[in-house]
Amino acid sequence: MKHLHFFLVGVTLFCSIFFFVSCSSKRPQADTAESVIPTDSIIVMPVDILTPEHSFDYTGRRQLERGAETLTAILEDLLSQNKNVQFISASQKESLLGDFNGNPAAVARHVARQTEADAVLLISLNRFIEREGSEHSINQPASVSFQYRLIHVENGSNLCFGKFDETQEALFSNLFSFSKAYNRGFKWITAKKLAREGLVEKFSQCPHLLSH
Repeated sequence: MKHLHFFLVGVTLFCSIFFFVSCSSKRPQADTAESVIPTDSIIVMPVDILTPEHSFDYTGRRQLERGAETLTAILEDLLSQNKNVQFISASQKESLLGDFNGNPAAVARHVARQTEADAVLLISLNRFIEREGSEHSINQPASVSFQYRLIHVENGSNLCFGKFDETQEALFSNLFSFSKAYNRGFKWITAKKLAREGLVEKFSQCPHLLSH
């Protein structure tokens, strides 16, 4: 009986060790490629305005320009607590860019290198339409569309990216939007508030930004 007891103890101990080693080997490594990428300094490029080619819609262009100014103000407010973030003005961008040419991502990385930043944030604004009417009655709802990318300067990888595209709907047009309508007090909101909601929503999913 003693031999049987020691045998069972040995088998149990072996199985326990084997199970622990197997689980340890399958456990995700903490030092993944993205987790070790430093983002101790981030620069924010001026908001880029995207308009259809050969578009001569002056009103639409002015809306986008005002929208870019609004987004910039919201960004400065949201990221003001992050001391690692630096905003680049349009004039600073041109000065740092020099004679360099390339696509938006390449341009952003080139500018960021001049500041020795680890990452660079790009935001492109596609649509910014202001609400026409009041909180309770509208002729046209607010509508905002933008996309963002946080790019690692050294290797060009996307640390975070996303797109926000929303035109506020009436509650009865989309019952699935009840939670949003509730949070908005069942009111028609401005494009500024819609843009802020979109930035908070997207940046909250990026550990390098609001959660940095």
